[in-house]
Amino acid sequence: MPAELVLARTLGDLTPPHLRADIGGAWSDFLADGRGDGVFDLLRPDGGIVRVNYRAQTHCPVAGIHASVLWAPGEAGDDRSVAAIVADLFPSSAVHNSA
Repeated sequence: MPAELVLARTLGDLTPPHLRADIGGAWSDFLADGRGDGVFDLLRPDGGIVRVNYRAQTHCPVAGIHASVLWAPGEAGDDRSVAAIVADLFPSSAVHNSA
């Protein structure tokens, strides 16, 4: 799925309808922990579902913005921090989280 279809979307936008009732607690845990990782079923624009691995960080690159790195199961993920990946992808951001 192209990145532009995921950028600026909320977790609710990307969560399949049958899983939306469960996201409130998971979101609260993510915000409290400051990061998360695992497997997620992602809702595609065409209504299909694709399973992805994810690694996420809160307040990245700036306060109030949260970033996730997604990759297909079976593919090698990027070992760098989420903040480092975001900094590489969006070098013009004025502020980057150093975590």
